[in-house]
Amino acid sequence: MNFRKPRSPEDALKRRRLGKRLRQDRKKDWQSLRYGGSPSDLWSVRRTPLRAIESDFRAKFSSIVQNLQMCAGTRQIRVLDLGCLDGEAISQLAADFPNIKAHGLSLKRLDSWKKYRTVAFRVAHAEKTRFPANHFDLIYSYFGLTHSDFESSVKEAHRILLSGGELLVNQEVGNLYGLRGSDFDLLNQQKKRLEELGFEVLKGAFLGMGVGNQLICKFFHLRKK
Repeated sequence: MNFRKPRSPEDALKRRRLGKRLRQDRKKDWQSLRYGGSPSDLWSVRRTPLRAIESDFRAKFSSIVQNLQMCAGTRQIRVLDLGCLDGEAISQLAADFPNIKAHGLSLKRLDSWKKYRTVAFRVAHAEKTRFPANHFDLIYSYFGLTHSDFESSVKEAHRILLSGGELLVNQEVGNLYGLRGSDFDLLNQQKKRLEELGFEVLKGAFLGMGVGNQLICKFFHLRKK
C-alpha cells in the first residue's frame, strides 16, 4: 500500500521552478569561473572527462621527457612517480621511454612490483623520500599525494629535483559546484607560496572529472628555479 501523499499541481510547479533556478545558478557560477571570475589568469577551469585527464597528463609527461632528453644528451633521465600504488603507470612509461631510469615510491610494498623489473621501487613517505638531493629530472604524482601533506611533499620534491627539473601534480580538491572565487584567492596564495619554495609555476588549472564532471582536481606544472 502506498501512503505517499500525491503532489498537487502547485507543488509540482514549485519543484520545477526550484530545479530550473538551481540549474541557472550552477550555469552562472560555471560561466563566472570560466570567463573572468578568477582574480588571476593563472587558473583556468574546464570540464574534462577522467580519460581525457589521463591522456593529457600522459601527453604532458611525454613532451617533458622528450625535452629533457634533448638537454641531457646521452645521460639517462631519472623520473620518480610519487604515490605509484601498484606500479603499473610508471612501468608503462618506462616501457615507452627505455632510456629513462624509472623510480616508484609508495607507502606500502605491493606484490605487483615484482613483475616490473624496469622500475626501482621504494617504500617511503612523500614528505621524506630518503633520496639524495638534486637527483631527479622529473617527478610526477597522479593523485598520489592524497594522504600526504601537500606543502611538505612539494618541499621534498624541490630538494631531490635537479635545477630546472620539473614537477607534475594532479590533486583532487572537491566539488565543481562548490567552487567559488574565494577558492581562486586561496590558490593564488598557494601559487605565491610555491614560488617562495623555489618553483616557477608554469601552469595551474581546475579540471572537472567524474560523474557529471562534478568532482574536480587541481593540476600543477612546476619547474625548480
